[in-house]
Amino acid sequence: MAFKKWQLMNENKVLAEKISKTAGISMFLAEILVARDYDDEGVSGLFAADERFEDPFLLPDMGKAVERLRSAIEKKERIIIFGDYDVDGITSVVILFSYLEKHVANVSYYIPDRENEGYGLNLLAIEKLKQEGADLIVTVDNGIVATDEVNRANALGLDVIITDHHTVRGDLPAAVAVVDPMREDYPGFKRLAGVAVAFKLIVAMENGKWEDVFEDYGAFVCIGTVADVMPIVDENRFLVKRGLKLLESTQIPGLRALKSIAGLDGKTLEASDISFLFAPRINATARLNFTQLAVDLLLCKDETRCNELALEIEKKNIKRKKLEKQVLNEAYGYLERHPDELNRRTLVISNEGWHHGVIGIVAAKICDHFSKPCLIIGIDGETAKGSGRSVEGFPLIDAMNSLGDLFIKHGGHKVAVGVTLLTEKIAELRERLEAYAKENFEIMPIAPLIIDKVAEIDKLSIPNVKSIDILAPFGEGNRLPVFLLKNLMIGMIIPLCGGKYVKLRIDKPSNINLLCFKMTIDECIYSVGDVIDAVVSCSLDRYGVWEQLTVKVIDLRFSNFDQERYLMSRKEYENFKRNEGCEKVDLKPSRDEIATIYRCIRREKKPGDVDATFLKAFRLGVDYGKFRVILDILLELEIISLEEHIKINEMDGKRDLETSRVLALLN
Repeated sequence: MAFKKWQLMNENKVLAEKISKTAGISMFLAEILVARDYDDEGVSGLFAADERFEDPFLLPDMGKAVERLRSAIEKKERIIIFGDYDVDGITSVVILFSYLEKHVANVSYYIPDRENEGYGLNLLAIEKLKQEGADLIVTVDNGIVATDEVNRANALGLDVIITDHHTVRGDLPAAVAVVDPMREDYPGFKRLAGVAVAFKLIVAMENGKWEDVFEDYGAFVCIGTVADVMPIVDENRFLVKRGLKLLESTQIPGLRALKSIAGLDGKTLEASDISFLFAPRINATARLNFTQLAVDLLLCKDETRCNELALEIEKKNIKRKKLEKQVLNEAYGYLERHPDELNRRTLVISNEGWHHGVIGIVAAKICDHFSKPCLIIGIDGETAKGSGRSVEGFPLIDAMNSLGDLFIKHGGHKVAVGVTLLTEKIAELRERLEAYAKENFEIMPIAPLIIDKVAEIDKLSIPNVKSIDILAPFGEGNRLPVFLLKNLMIGMIIPLCGGKYVKLRIDKPSNINLLCFKMTIDECIYSVGDVIDAVVSCSLDRYGVWEQLTVKVIDLRFSNFDQERYLMSRKEYENFKRNEGCEKVDLKPSRDEIATIYRCIRREKKPGDVDATFLKAFRLGVDYGKFRVILDILLELEIISLEEHIKINEMDGKRDLETSRVLALLN
């Protein structure tokens, strides 16, 4: 597991005091806003966004789209809503289909097959829809790059209205209307989800009157916006904040069934509930090629049938989790068998039969775990599909574009990509991606852990934490505030839920409990009396009129941990392993240092992982690079073994350090 780079935001107490007075907010909240680069005007705009919904007719071509759609309804022309298989695409289909069906349109929908058709408009689908009597296609959450497909539709006498939210590339398709906030000629807020654009089309059909139709469709707009990881700022803040309230009290049978199966009945909902509980269940149907199941649920009016469909979706989600776990374990297994892969700048891991529906989730977890750009590729005979995730500062789409000749097709953005290529090209992709990273990044970016402010424990009070609520809903572009607590002395270490989690009781400088949900009691390397720094988030648990402050740990370190020293030492070690030149004197350990680390490992009652053992080594004065070299020497001499954990091997006789090739390379 890679250490996160703790990055503390700037503070300006003078500006914070001014904002606190002018905006009438707590100093605690004002300091957070200043750390996020808000000034007086920015704070006013933040809160004004709660009431901001822009006129849909400001979107270019909206008038044309409304005119053509009204004509199709009046003439009973056959309308096809052409959607996508992710949550944004599914919710877009649901709201536009429901609206048009309510207005007695001759309407149906088409969602392409994930495995056989892929994303977006395609020529075969257009031919098929024309043969089946379609007169008008309305795309939702796709279409902005479908130039050839729209030209073919025009040649067949089939009109197309495009509603999308993706980036425009080159000329606009020759559609009847192209409604996309990413168009250069749109002056308004651009980061809308596809479902929000579809909703704006509905509002435009209602002559701009949004209130009543938001009651009908606002919960879906909220779900699609959060699930598509749109920034919860500006107009999205308006849509998500109001949509969450609608979702809490929804009477829509499909949403009620989904809430129930996710364990959210009666709960005050947050955007994170959509991200971690709603969206994965809907997405599971698409990942396993059962998209119709999700659409059926969200359109269904019968409560009994909805509950049945929700149970089916839950089964698909459980299957998705099993597939994901299988692929993730196999990917970790590959890295354990090939540990030198982790010294590369980038990771490309492939295997026959990996399910294409879960490789994106696995890529995200591997990227987060090792803080390296990662491509996970599932091989299917002569062709393969891959999904990639990246760290901030390494635009993965730029890398893929530079390697475009390797792919049958590819696409994506800075931190997420998808590729299709011939299986025989995977090895070349691995080496050329690594070469691209070496050429363009002397030092690879490391995922930052953004910290809003250093906080004293007594400042984490119920009134201060309650003052943060005004910033909700939290999510992309508006993260939950994160604080750094320094020099905390551990008074007690308490296992929770049979040791699955840990509670740290802090005695000094004052009493507080820290909940560690990402650490088991067996993984806890800390002891009573240790002094630590903790990065935390805070929340209030409400039980009627009673409130309790909860402090959740995001990351922990010993208080004397030197981050810059660690990063430089890590760089030297990785350069050494890549034969790229390093300061050998900084990496070469003495016999005493090797013996110290050996004794440190041997003293452990339970085998530890590399990072846990390093933290103990760091306290003994051994830098990361030198520590890793020592592990390499001990591995080479078969004194230890390293799979998931470091273990001391049973040996006959002593080992001679002079025979170590690793040590010889550092002379």
